[in-house]
Amino acid sequence: MVGLSFSHSHNASKFNYPISSAETAEQIAREAIDLNPNKHVFHALGFALDAQRKVDAAVAHYERALTLEPNDAAILGSTAYLYQVRGQLTQALDYGLRSNELNASGAFNEV
Repeated sequence: MVGLSFSHSHNASKFNYPISSAETAEQIAREAIDLNPNKHVFHALGFALDAQRKVDAAVAHYERALTLEPNDAAILGSTAYLYQVRGQLTQALDYGLRSNELNASGAFNEV
């Protein structure tokens, strides 16, 4: 389910698919949260919301994912980007540096 949600979100954000693709991704991610709330589904929901330009809600779900796995470079990077979008440059820099450090150390990150 999580992979399908990411796929729909990716299509909406990167390939200009209709916003309904991101809405479908959100629905799938919310159903997955009901079944098994974990870092992957909160990340997927954050990405679906990000694809719909719901920045505050996306950040909240990325932050929820980070409470479950604080050293996930992909989630840190996604969160950093949205902090930059919101103009919260100190937080964006902090999260971005943490993400880069984890990537440089060879940390494995699942999506």
